[in-house]
Amino acid sequence: MVISLLTVLIQGSIHVGGLNKIWNIGENGGRINFLDFDPDPRRRHTFWTILVGGTFGWTATYSCNQAQVQRYLACRSENEAKKALFLNWFAMIIVLTTACLCGLVLYAVYETCDPIKANKISNSNQLMPLLVVETLNQVPGVSGLFVAGAYCGTLR
Repeated sequence: MVISLLTVLIQGSIHVGGLNKIWNIGENGGRINFLDFDPDPRRRHTFWTILVGGTFGWTATYSCNQAQVQRYLACRSENEAKKALFLNWFAMIIVLTTACLCGLVLYAVYETCDPIKANKISNSNQLMPLLVVETLNQVPGVSGLFVAGAYCGTLR
């Protein structure tokens, strides 16, 4: 999954003109605002909504999710469970960062043309596969590998 996302990130960056250009397009479009300290809970993606919501969401995931608890219990010792947890956090940070950057690539590529309004796709869930088909079409089989990599990441 990570390799699929990195492939999209690299090829999308080349297609748009580099990570700096992608970042600038995201900033100009209001998609990058890490320092929005508005306390209004109805606003999406402010510092506080991410901090509070993220704390509750990740605490629930890592403390009482059956799959996570089984991973802890499968470890031989508490120290081994802690090591596994920290390794998981590190991997999750890589996956989330890569996925967020791929989202910025999507925004930058389709900044001026909405594929849904242009009737290229019918659902926003089809954006990433459309990007793969449009940017990685010069290499045969890559679209299939991307789909396999994306679905591989959904399996547990």
